[in-house]
Amino acid sequence: MERAVADAYAGELLKQGAKSSDVKLPDGRRIQVKTRSLPPGDQRHWAFKDLDFDMAVVIRLDRETFGVDWARELTREEVAALARPHETDRLRLRMASARSAGKDVTDMVRAAYAALQ
Repeated sequence: MERAVADAYAGELLKQGAKSSDVKLPDGRRIQVKTRSLPPGDQRHWAFKDLDFDMAVVIRLDRETFGVDWARELTREEVAALARPHETDRLRLRMASARSAGKDVTDMVRAAYAALQ
């Protein structure tokens, strides 16, 4: 999904293991991509070690079809406001909170993902 987000935003996919970011945009902003593939109706969370990024794109995939159920773009500030501290993950962002927050980028991510297939 990092590749799909990089393509959707016309950004550069960073090397695996890059700290806190997966995609760098032409203007220098950095995106952290978080993806979960879960059974229908299952709502969990994404873990963030830190907030050293400019925006996050959180994506929920359908486990059976691997299609994009939904995708949201959140600013660092939105992630900070919605995430809750956790003992082992540092910060957890619940899917239920993220699903209606930020900007809906589902169609954009779906199109970029489809172009890769």
